[in-house]
Amino acid sequence: MFYIFYFLYEISYNFLYRELNYVEPVMEYTDDSAMTCALAESLIKKQELDIVDVAKQFAKSYHERPDRGYGAGTVIVSFLLI
Repeated sequence: MFYIFYFLYEISYNFLYRELNYVEPVMEYTDDSAMTCALAESLIKKQELDIVDVAKQFAKSYHERPDRGYGAGTVIVSFLLI
């Protein structure tokens, strides 16, 4: 009988501990999200689609955080643009 109460105590304690001490994880974003933000920044700045500016924004976002998972093609092109 003691084991049942102890088991229920452990379950409830662990559940409450996790709930009360929960810290939302920091959300990192991927290369796709970074490139979407770069496209949005370019559209806001230019008020139209300027593919040269979009490419420069892509390269800028790559150089700010190259560890986001960019493919080899993006890496090569970004060095050619800057």
